[in-house]
Amino acid sequence: MQDSRFKTTTTCTMPCRISANVDEACTGNTDCTATVTNSECVSGTCKCVGTHYKSSATVCTPKIALEAAWEPGLILTNVGVLEAACTPGPTDQCVDVNAECKTDTNNANKCLCKTTHYKDSSGACAVKIALEATCITGPTDQCLDVNAECKADTNNANKCLCKTTKYKDSNGACVDKIALEATCTPGPTDQCLDASAECKADTDNANKCLCKSTYYKHTNGSCVGKGGFEGVCVTTIGDSSCLYSLKCTTDTCQCTTPASEFFDSTDNTCKAKIVLEATCTPGLSNQCIDTSAECKADTNNANKCLCKTTHFKDSNGACAAKIALEATCTPGPTDQCLDASAECKEVDTNTCLCITTHYKDANGACVASMYTYNTSYSLSIWFMTT
Repeated sequence: MQDSRFKTTTTCTMPCRISANVDEACTGNTDCTATVTNSECVSGTCKCVGTHYKSSATVCTPKIALEAAWEPGLILTNVGVLEAACTPGPTDQCVDVNAECKTDTNNANKCLCKTTHYKDSSGACAVKIALEATCITGPTDQCLDVNAECKADTNNANKCLCKTTKYKDSNGACVDKIALEATCTPGPTDQCLDASAECKADTDNANKCLCKSTYYKHTNGSCVGKGGFEGVCVTTIGDSSCLYSLKCTTDTCQCTTPASEFFDSTDNTCKAKIVLEATCTPGLSNQCIDTSAECKADTNNANKCLCKTTHFKDSNGACAAKIALEATCTPGPTDQCLDASAECKEVDTNTCLCITTHYKDANGACVASMYTYNTSYSLSIWFMTT
């Protein structure tokens, strides 16, 4: 009887086949496939073929397609199978090398693109796009900065740009825009949350997001456009709600003394109103001090403050309403009668009456007479008949 302390050893004669598991030494592919299907000998070590990953020492499992998940009853047969679950751990189990096994929004383990990648239109994981680089509208997670999105720039080119509530800071990252009157850093023009604010020094020389010069801070905490001449302002806020140093009077932007000043829109200043027959600028309203005057060309084609067509300059130097036909007038001004074919005549009293070549018709207007006495014509007839 053989002593049990001694073990019989069988020596392999050439050719000799070795059976090896995954990650064990091998001399050829058959050493690996004898034990593990879908394996191969790579540099003297058994490895799963490229379409599979090591799920155990004796099993090579098909890699998992992007976003695929296992379903009950699904049989794993080959790499073409989608909807296979992934198991956290093996780093090479996903078909897409830029994917990894992680939980989705429903807390299910799936092969999903890594944080530096996104799923493109072809279904592959592509590198996320840097800020201000070209993108394609559609995928919501394609921009590398999570606070950026793909949208049109000022040239209508699709770029990864900061979302409307963010701005690009000095580090090239999208960060929250800054609230009104909060500290800012001069430079970025879009850093203030209120689009009508800008980063500038306050009265204490501290850089803050403040309303632009043509805006004021409303009681609702937003920047509102200042009112121009005769524009709306807020009396409770005061003159700062008006442009051009205008005064806020009963919620309207006005000159300091509206009765004696007019607003010159050519230089946005208030100026003293212009007296009658003095030079004026056509187009500016309310510039003549006499409310019944307007800026128009005189007989020499010079622009002057002159009485309107319905008025005349009286003896006091003011524009007075022209006088109706047969109403009392004052001798002197030649244009005082409302009817251009009337004049101030003394009959019993001074009255606006039709001139000698006209008569008052049924409509109360002066019209030319059909027959007028022609002295030279009458004399000619007299000499011819004598």
